[in-house]
Formats: sequence, structure tokens, C-alpha cells
Amino acid sequence: MPAQMVDSVKDTDESPYLVGIATGSEEIGRLDEMSVAFTRYLEGKLCPAHLDGLHPRKILDLGCGTGAWAIQAAMQFPDAEVLAVDVVPLPDRALPPNVRFERVDLEKELMNLEPEAFDIVYSRQVLVHLSNADAVVKRFAQLVKPTGILILADVDFGSMFETGGEATRRFLSHFMTVWNARGADVEFGRKIAESMSSSGLFPAGVNVHRILMPLNGTGADDATNELGIALRKSWLTAADSLGKTLTRDGFTEFMAKEQEAELNQKDCKTVWNMYFCWGQRGLD
Repeated sequence: MPAQMVDSVKDTDESPYLVGIATGSEEIGRLDEMSVAFTRYLEGKLCPAHLDGLHPRKILDLGCGTGAWAIQAAMQFPDAEVLAVDVVPLPDRALPPNVRFERVDLEKELMNLEPEAFDIVYSRQVLVHLSNADAVVKRFAQLVKPTGILILADVDFGSMFETGGEATRRFLSHFMTVWNARGADVEFGRKIAESMSSSGLFPAGVNVHRILMPLNGTGADDATNELGIALRKSWLTAADSLGKTLTRDGFTEFMAKEQEAELNQKDCKTVWNMYFCWGQRGLD
């Protein structure tokens, strides 16, 4: 992915990303753990969209991270070519023969991908890290073949701020200010459907599946709880890095630890929302 919740931070004025790139074995393992939580929540499916009966020839995973989703897609659709792209190489692991990786920086090189070439285009937890996410969604949509499917998913940090305690809100206030100042929109998860619709490329409409994830494990079912806890772990890892590195932006280690203690309390009321949005591209 262009940026993930990781153990290191790129702290330069030139970097568009506040957090570093997933390369360490511990971080790769944690991202795989989160992918497993998503798969369990989705009951083994690739996404909430109904893909049964489709016969895609080309699938694109934008910001593929460790490649877990691309591998799953390749196994579900063995006759399809799955192109996985990210800013860093995949970890050293066995890949199905129908998976191909390309190194692409979605901030700078998105235009290099062939338009109207893919039957399924998928991206998860990428858009909130990119500047001008609305324009990026429009470009993602252009990569989809007519009658193909675009599937986008991302979190909404605004939901955490609205439901969080004092320490969480204090940390998020700094985080949201710094992130937004660099052109990203930390609430973009809730805006994906509108962005897709305004492209004019999905005449049948855009479907939305919202996941409400209490971060203390008191969700509607075990799968939701597992997903919420995995995302809490991911966020706290990122917050720890920000607290140590971006001190010039007002972050402190104390703020990160204070938030961690609050989010780990059994009576924590913080809820993190995530949105899966998908639509079928119309005929030109």
C-alpha cells in the first residue's frame, strides 16, 4: 500500500506519506493477521459484492500490501491474470502462477496503468493515505472495463474522533490536522460512495456496506470483534510511531501511550467505521 500503519515513519517534507512502508517481518505478519480478520468477517469471500458467477480475465489489486488479497483472488479465479501493485515489493512468499506484481507509486505513477483493462479493480485501506482521493477514485474507475466491477474500502477516522474518549480525541485532533494538511482526507471512507457516483461511470448505482467496529470487542459478532481488535492493534502501532517521530507536528510519546491506555480499557466506547463500496461500470 502507499502507506500503512507501520513501525516506522518517513518524516520528511518531501514524503507524501506520514507513515512508512511495510517491510519488516513483524509488520508483514501483522498485516497478514489483519487480512485474515477481513477474510473471516467476509466468510471467506473477497468482498461484500457478489462475485459468484463472474469470469474475470484480468483483476487489479491497487495497494496490495503483502499480497494476501491478490493471492486469494488468484485462487478463486484461476483463469484470471491478477496484477498486484504497490510502492514496495511483495514479501518473499509463494505466489500462484496467475499473480504478477508491479512496483507502482499510486501518488505518482497511477496514469501508467492501462485504462479500461480490468474486469475487477480492488483497493482497500489506501485512499485515506493519498492526496486528492476524489480524483484518485475517478482514475481508479477509468481502469475498469465497461461492465466491470470497482470495489473500494477504507476507514473513517472521523467515527473514531466522534466516539473516542478524551485521550483518543486529543491524539486524533493532531493526527487529522497533520494528515489533512498534506492533502489526505482521513474521513474519506464515508465519502467513497459519493465519489464513485459523481464519476458518472456507475449508472446502476453504488452499493455500500458499512462495518461498525467497537474497538473493545463488544461488536455484533465474533468476526466483527476480531476485525475491530486487529484494526485497533494496527492503529496503536501507527500512533506509537507518530508519537516518537513527528514531534514537530505536536505529537508526543505521552499522547500515544495515553491513547493506547484508553483504547485498551474494557469500557472503551470508541467505534471505528469502515466502508466497502462497489459498483458496476456502465457501457460507454
